[in-house]
Amino acid sequence: MVYTDKYQFEEVSIGTSGWAAKFDANQALADQHLHTYLKGVRGPNELNYGDAVGYLLGVVEDSITPASAWKTSEFPAVGICLVPGSAQGDPVLVQRVGFFQKEGWNWSTRGAVLYLGPPAGTLTTTKPDHPDKFVQPVGIVWSADTIFLMPSLLMT
Repeated sequence: MVYTDKYQFEEVSIGTSGWAAKFDANQALADQHLHTYLKGVRGPNELNYGDAVGYLLGVVEDSITPASAWKTSEFPAVGICLVPGSAQGDPVLVQRVGFFQKEGWNWSTRGAVLYLGPPAGTLTTTKPDHPDKFVQPVGIVWSADTIFLMPSLLMT
C-alpha cells in the first residue's frame, strides 16, 4: 500500500480493482482527521436519532444529552445524534458537521438558517427571541428532509 506522508490516506489509482473498499477506508480516515464525528456515552436523558445534542458537563466525561437553547440548561449543540444508545452509559455517536438526512423532517425553505430550539434536542428555522434563550445557528436547510450541519460556537 502507498500512503501520502501527511494524513496516511491510501493512494487510489483510477481503474484499481477494489477501489470502492479503498474509498470507504479512506473516507473513514478522512472523517477521523476532520473530526466529523464525536463519540461519547449517553447521559441520563433520552436520546433519539436526529436530536441536536451537547455535552452534559460535570456529570460523566463525554456524557451526551439533548441540547437546549434555554440559557439555564447551558447545553449548546455540538452535533446531531446518529447512534443514541438505549440506556445511560451506552456508547453514542454524534455527527458534528456535514449533510444529515432524517425521514419525517419537512423543512420548507431551502437555505433557511437552522437554530437550536428551546425544546431539548430540536431544531427550528425560527430565531429564538426570548431573554432566557440563547441563539445558536446550527446549519441550513438543504431540502425537505436534509440539512447541512455546522453548529456555531458563537451564541448570542
